[in-house]
Amino acid sequence: NLIIYSNLDGVAVSRGFSFQLDYNIGEFFRWNTGFTWMDVFQMDEEKGKRDINYTPPISSTNGIGFC
Repeated sequence: NLIIYSNLDGVAVSRGFSFQLDYNIGEFFRWNTGFTWMDVFQMDEEKGKRDINYTPPISSTNGIGFC
């Protein structure tokens, strides 16, 4: 089960960790926050490990809403 792309020499790796926290503030409000850390790179024999453009290593989200 391989997907082979002609524009990619070697392999691409995407790995990471995500954390999400939800918290009720009193009876009426809910607060949530989270972050994701990603390590995305391309690996080939000739050039070794190279970062892939437009892939931020950390992203986060925050929100407050009604329960």
